[in-house]
Amino acid sequence: MKYELILSDFDGTLLRNDLTVDKSVADAIRGYINRGGHFVVCTGRMAKSMDGWLDYLGIGGQRIAVVGFQGSFVADTAGNVLYECTVPHESVDKILAFAEKHGLYTHFYDKDYVYIKEENPINLEYRRITEVPLKTVGNLRAYIKSHPELSILKVMIVVDPAESARIYAECEKEDFGKVDHYMSSESYLEFASKDGGKGTGLKKVAELYGVPIEKTIAIGDSQNDISMLKAAGLGVAVGNARADVKAAADYVTVTNDEGAAKAVIEKFCGGNE
Repeated sequence: MKYELILSDFDGTLLRNDLTVDKSVADAIRGYINRGGHFVVCTGRMAKSMDGWLDYLGIGGQRIAVVGFQGSFVADTAGNVLYECTVPHESVDKILAFAEKHGLYTHFYDKDYVYIKEENPINLEYRRITEVPLKTVGNLRAYIKSHPELSILKVMIVVDPAESARIYAECEKEDFGKVDHYMSSESYLEFASKDGGKGTGLKKVAELYGVPIEKTIAIGDSQNDISMLKAAGLGVAVGNARADVKAAADYVTVTNDEGAAKAVIEKFCGGNE
């Protein structure tokens, strides 16, 4: 088999715009695994919130099925943490201060919870879509100062799409320490450890599976997927991807609504390879 490992983004790549995954895509993934391949979801989402999707896609029985928090967290399907990159608390405080300065909603994550100041329409909708558990803690900056034991894996700021370019430009002027930041969608500005990233996640999974990098494929649509596309043996942008993602890819396939992962498997990982 020319390509033994595929890492795919979830939102905007596997997931259609109606928040479903077509059965034909799941069937193609199952067929690829039955032929000896490994298919892993690499997402900004909390890894544990993906369990239902992993079963639907037929990949929940693999040793490693998901990389979470933008490549900062790898665990096996038994729940053992294999790799973890945390965001320093001083960086989290700077990010939260930036959000306060610009009047923006924010929350942060450890491997088990999304920490919020209070429930509001933004985080309740986010919970509906992603099925993440929320933990209400009041003032976020005060909470992290009083809980130095927390291993924070990601911070998210929610922005108005019309303001995202301006806010991102303001963010570029700041020094948050040892963190990377990127727009994972038109509304989500995310921060994770510089030691993480989806490219790092791909390399770590390839190492754990014993697959050479040249035998890996990465599929994605957003800015946070670029490092993964560049790290893989073959980087594939979906048809609905941002222009900079397409520019970073080796190949551009169909859109998420047209079954991008299925198209990639059929073109590059057919049963006769």
